[in-house]
Amino acid sequence: MDRTLEAAANVVVADLADHGGGTYERGTLLPFTPSDGFAVAVGGIHLDAEVVGPENAEWALRAVGGEYETSFVGTWLDDGVVYFDAVMYFAADRGVQALAAGRFYEQKAIYDFATKESISV
Repeated sequence: MDRTLEAAANVVVADLADHGGGTYERGTLLPFTPSDGFAVAVGGIHLDAEVVGPENAEWALRAVGGEYETSFVGTWLDDGVVYFDAVMYFAADRGVQALAAGRFYEQKAIYDFATKESISV
């Protein structure tokens, strides 16, 4: 892993520990933190949280980023499982569409960047 990806992967793991997850640009794994809008996962892989470290976090995010046609990837820690997902971003005025997409992709929740909270689907 090159130093840039290593640093990004360390941020991903720190975000999991400190915030329960995060959203990142697919190619660079740089954090994506708009002030509003919604993140909706469209699919991905899941790993036991006890085995997640920088190397397999980087691998998992690259794997889902390569499998799906989205601009973003994300993590979410829920009940001891880390979800590594391809993520679609919806602008703040598209909340209804974001919820509909969450239901379509059979997600438990979508993420609201304005409130920094998950919304159950």
